[in-house]
Order: sequence, then structure tokens, then C-alpha cells
Amino acid sequence: MAKASHDLPEVTVKATKLKMVMQGDTIVYNADALNLADGSMLEALISKLPGAKLNKNGQIFVNGKYIQSLLVNGKDFFKGNPKLALENLPAYTVNKIKVYNKAGAASRIMDRDMGDKSYVMDVRLKKEYSTGYMGNVEAGIGTKDRYEGKYFGMKFTDMERVMLFGNSNNLNDNQRARFNGEWSPQDVPDGLSATQSIGFSYLKYLGDEDSWVSTDNTYSHTNVNNQSRTSSQTFLTGGDSYKRIESLQLSRNTVWKSYNEFSIQKFRSGYYLLNALNLSYASNKGKSNSILETSDSISALNQLLTMNSDESNLFSFAFLHEGGHKITPDYLRWKISANYDHTNTMDFSLNDVQYMNGLTPRDYRNNYRHNSNQHWDLNGNLSYSIDWLEKSINPEYDYRYIYNKTSNLLYRLDKLNGIDSTRFDLLPSTREALLGVMDLNNSYNYHEY
Repeated sequence: MAKASHDLPEVTVKATKLKMVMQGDTIVYNADALNLADGSMLEALISKLPGAKLNKNGQIFVNGKYIQSLLVNGKDFFKGNPKLALENLPAYTVNKIKVYNKAGAASRIMDRDMGDKSYVMDVRLKKEYSTGYMGNVEAGIGTKDRYEGKYFGMKFTDMERVMLFGNSNNLNDNQRARFNGEWSPQDVPDGLSATQSIGFSYLKYLGDEDSWVSTDNTYSHTNVNNQSRTSSQTFLTGGDSYKRIESLQLSRNTVWKSYNEFSIQKFRSGYYLLNALNLSYASNKGKSNSILETSDSISALNQLLTMNSDESNLFSFAFLHEGGHKITPDYLRWKISANYDHTNTMDFSLNDVQYMNGLTPRDYRNNYRHNSNQHWDLNGNLSYSIDWLEKSINPEYDYRYIYNKTSNLLYRLDKLNGIDSTRFDLLPSTREALLGVMDLNNSYNYHEY
């Protein structure tokens, strides 16, 4: 017998990392255990988490339960717009992701469940990325004057965070493709859309991370040009029918939003105060016209001409002040809120139906509609939680005042005397002349207290 030896090829042994663990009611995901392409952002990481689902609107669900807040290192820095974090935070900066029910201020003060928990996802960054600068820039140009530009920049320390972002393009790009395949061509708007948007956020902690002042501001402007032409033929035994439709839609939309918070939370001292002011303004202007013609193989049968012009403005604000104070072993809570919005809309519409056979009279209408809506909602709440025999008794007083005022006035400009009623979106020079052609059967004023 002869002894023989043989060298085996080199073998690399890799330990398998756990993707997730349960720590009580908290789910902890290990970001390093997931295989991602280089350059992936947070949205790619979240879409691969077991049990997690991310839809096209930036909403996150874990095991079918909606995530109410997306936190970064425990703080809701991207308040009201989690898509900023999803699209701009690099995946390689993430250490762990925690999903849990976060106790509210009242629960933390009283050290028991006060019914103010929220389901959150907390993205924990690696230590080397917890302070510093972060940013990305994307730009491109194409044929037919197409362009795109995006930028995102953030400075962050333990006590302060500043963020600036912008987006400008004429590619109908109002979203990004998602990694779970929900994006589809049907989501792209029709026509040619040009969008410009900018945003600025600032957060400053006041002494500790439980008290802060913050502001989030966004501005966007969109122009839409949508033209379409459609021709169709219907095959009939008595003779074919033809239809032709041409339409043009132009619109400009401007939106400005500002969300501001000032919070003081002193859990050791047993009280907290939160003040929030939310302002928004939106303006929309649009024009459209269309012509629909039906004919047979010989001549036109009827024709419908439609023209529209509308202008609307919306202003709203919401103010909230709430607080709580521990009165051992009880708890006092209060809340004051005020909400207001006002919408004003002016709409011109011209409809002209003509029947070429001469047997049916022409139907011509030149309408002007003025719509105004005002809404007030004032609310005050005071409650006192009494801790008695491991139970809670909560006497509460709540006051609410609601006011609605609506006017919807329709005028038939085609019934005006002395002016050319075919002039579109043109009002008479006197109020008396306008009131003389009000359509009383289709106009109303409404007040509610």
C-alpha cells in the first residue's frame, strides 16, 4: 500500500448575519445583512426588509401595519415628507433599523401607557455618519430641450440639522420608480409637465434632544401643456359614423407650505409643551378648449365646442398648542387648536352645441361661476387623569366651534344685453348688469354655525 496526499483548494468560510431579531415588541433589522447594489438609497434598503412594504407615495408598512413616522436617529427630521429620506439617504450609512411603538410625551412623563403611542421606524446611522455633511447632485439634458436637475444637501450634528433640496425638470418626473415594482407608466401624467421645487429645513435642539425648534418649508411650481387628437370610426349597417376630438389644456400650479414647531419636554420635571403652526398657499390657473364633431360619410351631423378658464386660490393655517403636567400621581392635559381655510374660485365655461340638420335648435351657453368657501374650526380640551387602584378615571371637557360659509353663484353671460355674448371669460363693467343674469335656480349661499 502506498500513502498519497492531495492539497484541497482554498475554502472561504463566511458567517451568516441575521437579518432581523425580535427584542420584546421591537423589530430590529441589521442593514449589513442585506445585499444591495452600490449607490442604493434608503428606499432600496427598506424595500428588502422582511415583512416591510413601500408604496409609490412613500408610505411604509411593516407586517401590514402603517408606519406613522420615519425617524433618523430617533428624531422626525423629515417631518411630513419621508420621501426625502427615502430618496436621498445612502443605504451604506445605516447601521440598524428599529420598528416599535414609541411612547408619547404623556406616557414618558407618567411612565405608563397614556394612549399616545405611535408606530414608528427608527433608522439608526453608523457612528461615523452621525455627524458631518451629506449630499448628492443629479443633472441631465436631452433632445427636444429636455432637462433635469436635482440636488440635496444636509449638515448635521448632535444639536443641529440643516437641509436644502431642489428639483427642476420637464420630464413629467413627479416620482421615482420603486424597488417593489409598483411604479408603472400609468402613473406618468399626460402631456408635457415642467416642475420646479425647492425646500429648506432647520432643526435646533435646546439644551437636550427633548426640546427643539424646527421649520420645514417647501415651494413648488408646475406648468402643464396637454394636447390630444382622437379620430374614431363606428361601423354600422345603415352607414358608418365618424367622430373627431381635439383638445388643449394649459395649467399653472403653485404651492407653498411651511410647518413650524417649538417644543419643550422636561420629563424629569413632569411637564411638556408643544406649539405648532402650519401655513399653506396654493394657486391654480388653467385654460382649456375642445371640439367634438360627429359626422357620417357625407357631412357633419353635430358639433360641440367647449371652452373653460378657471382660477383658484387656497389659503390655510393650523395652530396647535398642547401640554401636560404631572400632579403626582395624577396628570393634567390641555390642548388648544385653530384651523382655517379659504378657497376662492372663478370659472368661465362656454358650451356651444350645433345640429347641422337644422331641425334641432342651437344650444349656446356662456357661464360664469364664482365659488367661495370659508371654514373655521376652533377646539379646546382639558382633561385630568386620576390614578386610582391601578385604574384611570379621566374626566374631560371639550369645546368645539365650527363655522362654514359657502357661496356658489352662477351667471348666464349669454343673456347679457348690449355686449357680444360670444366673448369668452369677459365680465360686464357693472355689478348691476352681472346680477341681472344670475341663474337663481343654480345659485346658493350657505352659512353654518
